[in-house]
Amino acid sequence: MIISIALRFIPTLLDEANRIMKAQASRGVDFKHGKLKDKTKAFIVLIVPLFVASFSKANDLADAMTSRGYDPYAKRSKYRQLGINWRDILSIFVIFGIVAMVTVCQIHSVHLPEWWIMTFHKV
Repeated sequence: MIISIALRFIPTLLDEANRIMKAQASRGVDFKHGKLKDKTKAFIVLIVPLFVASFSKANDLADAMTSRGYDPYAKRSKYRQLGINWRDILSIFVIFGIVAMVTVCQIHSVHLPEWWIMTFHKV
């Protein structure tokens, strides 16, 4: 898991480094020319924001994994097949009963209560 996350961050870090280099170049930092001391200062200007951005992204990833319930020491969960129980059957009968009652009332022109009619009419 650690290796896959680290490999996943390589393109992200390269894009972030490219973005920071463009931003620093627009401020006048030259990464290609100058003495070794100047190039070192230019790359320090690149490395500090890159570390800050990478720690921020790592923190966001850790928060996302925590919020989704990731636990590296937990047992693997397994998919279990759900079956029909008595509550499901009761719910089906109640729904069919309500539908049958409304259908019979409509066929025999029995007036339903006003609150019932307003519940199902679209405004």
